[in-house]
Amino acid sequence: MSDPSDQPIRGSWRCAAWGGVLSLAMPGLGQVYARSWRLGVVLLTVITLLGITTRVLSRLLPPDPAALGLLLALLAAILACYAGAPIHAVRRIRLYPDPAKPRWFRSTWFTAAVFLSINVGIDTAAPLQLGWRTFSIPSGGTLPTLLVGDMIVTDTTGSVIMPAYGDMIVFLLPRDPSQTFIKRVVGLPGDRVQMKRGQLYVNSTIMPRQSAGDYVTQGDGPRMLLRRFIETLPNGSSHAILKAADDGPLDNTILYRVPADSVFVLGDNRDNSQDSRMMDAVGFIPSDNVIGRAWTVLWSPRMARILSRID
Repeated sequence: MSDPSDQPIRGSWRCAAWGGVLSLAMPGLGQVYARSWRLGVVLLTVITLLGITTRVLSRLLPPDPAALGLLLALLAAILACYAGAPIHAVRRIRLYPDPAKPRWFRSTWFTAAVFLSINVGIDTAAPLQLGWRTFSIPSGGTLPTLLVGDMIVTDTTGSVIMPAYGDMIVFLLPRDPSQTFIKRVVGLPGDRVQMKRGQLYVNSTIMPRQSAGDYVTQGDGPRMLLRRFIETLPNGSSHAILKAADDGPLDNTILYRVPADSVFVLGDNRDNSQDSRMMDAVGFIPSDNVIGRAWTVLWSPRMARILSRID
């Protein structure tokens, strides 16, 4: 049975439609079918390079507006190829039918086999994986920083494998990797961490906190009036925490020595958080369990309340 791509291009709508379908499946393949082999190979190469660039950058770039804009531009270029190539293939076949038979290495099916093999190899070696992921906050352990129901964007690039003081990290629970937690890093490898009378000590130094008024919890159990403080960590980063009292079960702890390649994490809602203070439940977080650093809030119940007031 002869290769259909070796047959003359007649310029009929049937042939033109087939060329459009080929370019819709693989931009440039319809051009090869229409006997514009060089243009077809250029388009196939461009769409392949755009795919490789998207894969590489989506893994390396952090989730900031510049990275998002660049990836959207790449996506727009890919969509433009998928939109324009079929139209060009149809017009090329209708206006310039070619009775000549192509040489075997310029045939549609040989070209398709080559570029399909290249793309399968790329997909196998470097599957598409964005440098960020989204997570939803299920409980109030991170109040007042994050609310129950907040959807956050998490930076999962390699630069955040070992976080810094104050980073909010998403991690797999060491004793049950099927569970995903989010807490704040307060202790790094080699640090000595302890809670005394409700206050945080790192390497025998108390982490200063300043009163910031009252806070009423919402959305995670009964409403409670808590005290809000601004706590400062060894690197100078500050964040809000909540306290109900300074004499709770986890307000006076043993001295924790953070192992190598691990971090110590606490919830900002200190009296309502499962964190590293609970060695049997959470404990130290190995760097291999860190998924990424919380970057920004994509959606929040706060936004929903604001929009409802506007309506």
